[in-house]
Amino acid sequence: METLNSPETIPSPDRGAAGNRLPTHRWSTERKTGLAFAVAMGILLTNGFLLYRSSNQQIENSNAVEYSHDLITVMEQITFHLSDAENARRGFILTSSSRYLKHFQTATNRVDEDYEQLKKLTANHPEQQRKVDALKPQIDRRSRILVESIQWQQQHGPDPEKQGALMDIGQRMMEPVRQASAAMVESARDTLEKRRMEALIGIQSTTRMTLIGSGLSIGILAWVFLLLVRENVRRRAAETALRLSNEELEQRVAMEVKRAEQAHEFRDRIMENAVFGFGALDLKGNFTRVNQHFADIMGYRVEEMIGLSYVQLLSAENLAVLSKYFFRVINNRSPVLYREVDVIRKDGSSASVVFSWSPMTLNGDVIGVVGTAMDVTAHKGAEAEIRRLNRELEKRVADRTSQLQGVNRELEAFSYSVSHDLRAPLRHVDGFVDMLRKHAAASLDDKGRRYLDIIADSAKQMGTLIDDLLDFSRVGRSELKWLPVDMNQLVQEALRELEPDLRSRDITWTIGTLPAVRADRSMLKLVWVNLLSNAVKYTRPRARAEIEIGVQQIEEDKLEFFIRDNGVGFDMRYADKLFGVFQRLHRADEFEGTGIGLANVRRIVIRHGGSVRAEAVLNEGATFRFSLPIIEPEPV
Repeated sequence: METLNSPETIPSPDRGAAGNRLPTHRWSTERKTGLAFAVAMGILLTNGFLLYRSSNQQIENSNAVEYSHDLITVMEQITFHLSDAENARRGFILTSSSRYLKHFQTATNRVDEDYEQLKKLTANHPEQQRKVDALKPQIDRRSRILVESIQWQQQHGPDPEKQGALMDIGQRMMEPVRQASAAMVESARDTLEKRRMEALIGIQSTTRMTLIGSGLSIGILAWVFLLLVRENVRRRAAETALRLSNEELEQRVAMEVKRAEQAHEFRDRIMENAVFGFGALDLKGNFTRVNQHFADIMGYRVEEMIGLSYVQLLSAENLAVLSKYFFRVINNRSPVLYREVDVIRKDGSSASVVFSWSPMTLNGDVIGVVGTAMDVTAHKGAEAEIRRLNRELEKRVADRTSQLQGVNRELEAFSYSVSHDLRAPLRHVDGFVDMLRKHAAASLDDKGRRYLDIIADSAKQMGTLIDDLLDFSRVGRSELKWLPVDMNQLVQEALRELEPDLRSRDITWTIGTLPAVRADRSMLKLVWVNLLSNAVKYTRPRARAEIEIGVQQIEEDKLEFFIRDNGVGFDMRYADKLFGVFQRLHRADEFEGTGIGLANVRRIVIRHGGSVRAEAVLNEGATFRFSLPIIEPEPV
């Protein structure tokens, strides 16, 4: 930084008339006072916030306690009513009295009511909700064993051996229910105790902070009072110094006016012929002459600019910089070229101006500063808009990335739950069906064996559905591996996978020549397998099936592949449901499936930048199409 304290320089805004620096205690004290009040207010607000948060915490803890008590009560009711249903079953087995059947029905109905109450109670608690959902199949299996025991007694009469076996199975099925119930009750009790401890700690912490904050606030306010008293004394001394400085300044101004009059005619000629914003300032920094263009830039009339100080055109942050350049021009007698600064126009708006200053001399003495100005506000505004748009774009990208990361985490949790939590009950069902088949094979009639077959088939179907859901989840998360893909070869591989379904089928294949693309090979193969499998499945009622595979270019940069068949088709009114998860347009007893295959197709194609659509006529056939962007493929 340059030293600008020269006897010949015009005083800056923080100097007196004699060029001596005025005391800065005023501004320093104001900042200290403001800071002290801000700190005191912050402490008071913090205390208020802590009290408010403590109150909210107490309300939350009260709600949590109430919720825990309700959860424990409902779980105990479920266990009690299940035991009550078991007692009613035993009473009926021993006495065959119908009053025990009414008792049994009442108990089972209350179990269902208790479960619905439990489901509503945990609606806002996802973790507890998942445990409740997992509890339902176990309760249902326990209830079915009780019903089966009663039905056996009604149909076959007393059979201690059979009832003993059913009782053993029921007890084994009841154990997971008891364990799950005990775990949920224990969790609720732990939560209850945790909330109580949090409430106690929160109250103690809030009390301490309130006492500390009040003490600090009182101390700060006392310090501010003493500071204001001392500042009042300093202010009076500064006013006296300022009056003396102003008197000295008036004397210097009178001398400078006399010198300025000598150069007035010369400045007039310069200003009148300028083609840019042109202005002249005296050694005090006041405008002595401006042309019309300069006045227009600043938003004033020419006559209003005369006598106006450049200080009045600048914000506080620009004043020091421009003052530095101003004094450099005067003291060093060297020009300052092409400096940009923000000025404040008469209407309060801001304008960006590029200025150049040079010293103005007369008879070898510097009598002022002359300069040019060019308004670059529009240019700066365009640059600011570009920067704003870039920041907005970066924020959107960051937000979207954060959302995608959150979705991926949720999908990973979902996949883990499906892989572990849902498979275990299926393994139990399948295992117990096999054990029941072996244990009671001789005593089961055709209807009993059919029931076991239905249970086993349902378990297998559920397993298939879980596998499909996992595939659907992985399709959305796995990273695409972009490679050149030979679509002709990929179609042949898909057909080889479908070979077991093609045996004993009369199918006429029409396969056109398909171009190579760049894509994830394994995912694109899954698209072909799903679409071709659908075509084979839904042409099954036809004596001779006809399936056509082809491609066409629908846009300059997009290819559309299609699979056309003469199968059963579908009603186009429901075409928008085709590619949703679990959406099926045919009954399960007509055509097998889980309703996830086409959802996988849609997700994969969209991730490749394409789209899918379908068209059909009921009982005449369907055409499925998927498009991919044309990317110059590397040689395959």
